Amino acid sequence: MAKYDMSVINSVRKPYCELCGSPAHGWPHHIKTRGAGGKDIKENLVQLCAACHDKAQQYKIPRRTLIEIVALREGVTIEEIYEKNGWSLDGKLPHEIHVPNPVAGKTFEEVLELYLFCLEKGENSMWDRAAVITVMHDSMGLKPRQIASAVGCSASQVRKMTRVFNAFPREEDRIPYLSFRHHQIAAHTSEPRKWLAAAMDNQWSTRRMQEEINGSASPVAKEDQTWEKAEKALLLVEEVLTTGNEAADWLRKELDKLIHKPVRLSA
Repeated sequence: MAKYDMSVINSVRKPYCELCGSPAHGWPHHIKTRGAGGKDIKENLVQLCAACHDKAQQYKIPRRTLIEIVALREGVTIEEIYEKNGWSLDGKLPHEIHVPNPVAGKTFEEVLELYLFCLEKGENSMWDRAAVITVMHDSMGLKPRQIASAVGCSASQVRKMTRVFNAFPREEDRIPYLSFRHHQIAAHTSEPRKWLAAAMDNQWSTRRMQEEINGSASPVAKEDQTWEKAEKALLLVEEVLTTGNEAADWLRKELDKLIHKPVRLSA
């Protein structure tokens, strides 16, 4: 896990709770948790007392309330706080985006809070998290990169979670004796249920299961690998280009040459 930026954290710390005014002694609360990709920036930190901190972690305090406090403290708009934390979509705030399928909430704001609550429960909430991500992707029509930015994971992980849930949407489709990882591996094949049943019958570990499947790698698995490479490459390119130094100039020119390289047509 990345180290804390103590200079930013200490700059926000206060001896009182910014919500109720009671004495406060702990670290500021991350509105977007670090587990969900939240950063140590002033726009994501609010000082709370122990009681309010517990309520915030249980999502008993609306995120909007905390955002309003931070916006007022930093002298910026609420929209800027949402944007800084990756919760703004196409210029709209989460509560303004309605969800066609009300199973996971009626707005994107409610869907996000449900996902973050599931995230706090750890490994035991994997199926719940997959369900919420699938609602975002299939019902709301959000792109994997938009979802990834909002919940704090990679776009490839979003695609994997969606595929797993769609392969095994009902509890009776799943095998409780096998891990979520087993189901994830099976979902990347052309015959998910066949491979999942084989894993149970043979008591395969996830490693053994993957080895058995690798003998006949599916097009879906190969496509996922390509997406992962593409996303990693994009992150590296963005990291270099933002430096603005000589290496960035060289990379920009090489990319331009590569993109405009003539395509050879076979005879």
